[in-house]
Amino acid sequence: MRSGEEECDAWSIRAGIRLRVWTFFPDDQGDPNRTMHFSRTTDCGVTWSAPVLLHDEYGVGLQIVVAEDGSVTLYAGVMSVGQGLETMLSQLVAEKLGIPVESVRYEFGDTDNLPGGRGNGGSSSTPVGASSVAITTNNLIARGRTLAAQMLGAGEDELAFADGAFAVPGTNRNVSLAELAAYAAENADDGFEASGSFAPSAVTFPNGCHMCEVEIDPETG
Repeated sequence: MRSGEEECDAWSIRAGIRLRVWTFFPDDQGDPNRTMHFSRTTDCGVTWSAPVLLHDEYGVGLQIVVAEDGSVTLYAGVMSVGQGLETMLSQLVAEKLGIPVESVRYEFGDTDNLPGGRGNGGSSSTPVGASSVAITTNNLIARGRTLAAQMLGAGEDELAFADGAFAVPGTNRNVSLAELAAYAAENADDGFEASGSFAPSAVTFPNGCHMCEVEIDPETG
């Protein structure tokens, strides 16, 4: 059985040959005066999307905390080194919670806030980081639903969440994220916060095949 790398390499070659034969290159078999040289090279990488944003061995790697003024801080264990992760991850948090992106603060690389992290990791930062944000915001909403049910005297399944607030549909009873944070500060030991993680189940093999065909002029060489 071939490895994943060998399989993607073979697939790249087959795809490249089909492209060469069927699409771009004319049939030169019938001209004995044409001297053709054909070469190919393939590339095959491996991406782990390493599942260490949050890992038992490294501790909490991504956390979202809601403050009493309604601002939200995302503590990320993934480093931004020019890709704009601070913008992308903050926008995801804002979209999921239904709040202005200006209300989201991105913090990374501070070991006082997080016991561990995964550095940058290149292209894996987005699939792992974004997936972890989605999971963490879901956990935060679930945490908020519990607090909101206590504040509003309603069942958790009765509440709807939209635009940064929980409400009992059909009534004027609602509570904002800021109010929940203030309530949690007085009534809950762990405040209004949540953590989360995403662990890819397997690696993938990005790949490509580069082909070049050169014709040599028999008169000039």
